[in-house]
Amino acid sequence: MPAPALSLLTAFLLAVLGLGVDARADLVVTQEVEGGGLTGEMTVKIKGGHARADLAQPISLLIDADAGETIFLRHTSKTFTRMTAKESAEFAKRVQKERKSSAAPRLETTSERKEIAGRPTVLYVWTIGTIKMRFWVAANYPNADRIQRELDVFQRGGMAGVAADLMPKPELLPGVRLCTEVEFQGQKVIYTITSIREEPVPAETFEIPRGYKEGPGPDPARPPSP
Repeated sequence: MPAPALSLLTAFLLAVLGLGVDARADLVVTQEVEGGGLTGEMTVKIKGGHARADLAQPISLLIDADAGETIFLRHTSKTFTRMTAKESAEFAKRVQKERKSSAAPRLETTSERKEIAGRPTVLYVWTIGTIKMRFWVAANYPNADRIQRELDVFQRGGMAGVAADLMPKPELLPGVRLCTEVEFQGQKVIYTITSIREEPVPAETFEIPRGYKEGPGPDPARPPSP
């Protein structure tokens, strides 16, 4: 899989799997993204079993965890494409093949610490095949346990289900991941959370906008163009 494709996948999976939300509260998360052609701000909105990621480029991804479906919105051309649960399963096989390693995934707890957004964090290093991720985790983040418990909602299907196989189990990272660094095929992408807000998210946020036309299904080997 080309690195840009992984970058797009990772932007969505880390934004969603790295957070989660309690079923009683909607959540809006803002992140700064650096590298992988995604430099800029990314906003993630979560409500129940639905999530939306507005990427740094004019593309949004919608996920329906129950249906296992992911929709790519291209705002410049006002078009959208779908990735069904079956297509996600096929994509998962390709992702696993690209790992190019039979070694078991490894999580290392380090003694490195730094402050992010005024909160102390601890560095965890996750290696899975040729992919290396560094998680700066804040254990004392408000409602951290409650936020993490809801990760399972987004691991049931769709792109998030594919991504779950690349991630450590949530209980292994005690807290909220305020910064995530991903390295793969010489590329490095960094995601830093700047805010987490509990506020109402309208249901229509997760709907396809009026006037958008459906196009051919996405090729996971290529990042969708605007």
